[in-house]
Amino acid sequence: MVDEFIEPRIAMLTNGTLTGFHEWQVRSKTIVFDNIASRESHYRKSGTMNGVPYEGEGQKFIQLYRLNGSWLISSILWEDD
Repeated sequence: MVDEFIEPRIAMLTNGTLTGFHEWQVRSKTIVFDNIASRESHYRKSGTMNGVPYEGEGQKFIQLYRLNGSWLISSILWEDD
């Protein structure tokens, strides 16, 4: 399932379909409780897709846990508006 998501995006970014792509965070909130954390991130993005200017925005929700002093990602969810 991960490969099904990643493969078309790699193709877009390497075959010229999507060029000049940039994504940046506009606001975020992080909650940490002992060895678990949650980050809510709102972002914007822009680039050129098939020769046409492209813009968008969305949210990402990242769940993490701390193991042996390192933070590890347990899940990522995001949705474009």
